Parts: sequence; structure tokens; C-alpha cells
Amino acid sequence: MHGRCSAESRVRRYWTSVPEFSRTHWRTLAEPERGTMVVAHNDDHIVAMANILYLDKAGQAEIAFLVEDAWQSRGVGTGLARQTLERCRAEGLHTVFAWVCVTNTRMQRLMRSLGAHHRALGDGESQFTYDLT
Repeated sequence: MHGRCSAESRVRRYWTSVPEFSRTHWRTLAEPERGTMVVAHNDDHIVAMANILYLDKAGQAEIAFLVEDAWQSRGVGTGLARQTLERCRAEGLHTVFAWVCVTNTRMQRLMRSLGAHHRALGDGESQFTYDLT
């Protein structure tokens, strides 16, 4: 999936345009103690993914999304975000954060549309917070 995403899409998700990650990086994202992944697929291809990364403080997590370029602006990200927030609730998380680049206006709109509270952090970054209680 990452190879089918533009450098711009990868930067919006990972803050770097690296097309491939090491096994160590993937292992970190996939470790059950650190979090979980939610995916959207079409036939046999993953077209979007969300990471739920548990934070050190109990009941809190970070969420992050990557949608393949060809599937952007088609509702896939919105559906995946809703499903991800429901998964967070089901896991008993009470506070979920997303850190988004200020130039990523589509993701900022999506976060707001799903009820996140916004806070500008400076340095081109915004924090969105969901209270799931």
C-alpha cells in the first residue's frame, strides 16, 4: 500500500516520505502491547490503514491514518476513522489524540467533523482530542 501512496501522503501520515520502512518499524506498529491496526481493503489490496498507538498514560492513545491516493476523497478515510474510534471505545480508551500537520486540511476537516477538540501547537502542528467517555 505504501508504494501506491504519493510522497505527500506519506509525509502527512509519517512526517517523512520514506517509501519503505524497516521490519523493526513495522514490528513496533504491530506489537499488541503498543497498539493495533485497522484496515480498509478492496478485493485483495489494503487501501487505507489506521494505527491506534497506546500512550504511557492508561486509557489514552494516538490515532493516525493513511489512505492510498486513489481512494482519497471517496469516504474511505471517514469510514475508517469512525470504525477506529469505535474500536478505541470498545478497548476502553477514554482519550484519543491525533497530531496533524496544519497543511493537511482534509484530515483537519475530518477530525473536526467527528467531534474532536482542536488545539494549535505551533511549528505547523495541530492536536485533535476525542473524549470517548
